[in-house]
Amino acid sequence: MYVGEVMHACTIVNADLSVSEVAKMMDENLTSSILVRKEGVVQGIVTERDILRKIVAKGKNPDAINISEIMNSPLITVEENSTLYEASELMDKLNIRRLVVTNGDKIAGIINTTIVSKNLRYLTARAKIFARPEYSLSEWSY
Repeated sequence: MYVGEVMHACTIVNADLSVSEVAKMMDENLTSSILVRKEGVVQGIVTERDILRKIVAKGKNPDAINISEIMNSPLITVEENSTLYEASELMDKLNIRRLVVTNGDKIAGIINTTIVSKNLRYLTARAKIFARPEYSLSEWSY
């Protein structure tokens, strides 16, 4: 299965918006991350966790800080024709939870560890691959 088959749409905001404005957008769009466009180019990503740790936990005013001040940059990307296994390995290696999906030089979407995990579980079960060989399907009675 390929990344492009399971990615979802992403929201892009301008870098001059306040953290508070972006948090409201994230709530309205039911998303846990948002991409940040600065100088006409998407340059970073902000997650709910970033807002909690960099703003809320430190008692900073979210109305007084631009989203670009807390964005994570550069973006870590994966091509939409990459496999879920490749995406999973990249996330694990870099200890990140999200990857921006690209099609050439264009942003196509975003994936996260939940999407990858659910789909890898499905693929693994379908392929009858078990971490413990004693759990092979031939031993199960239905």
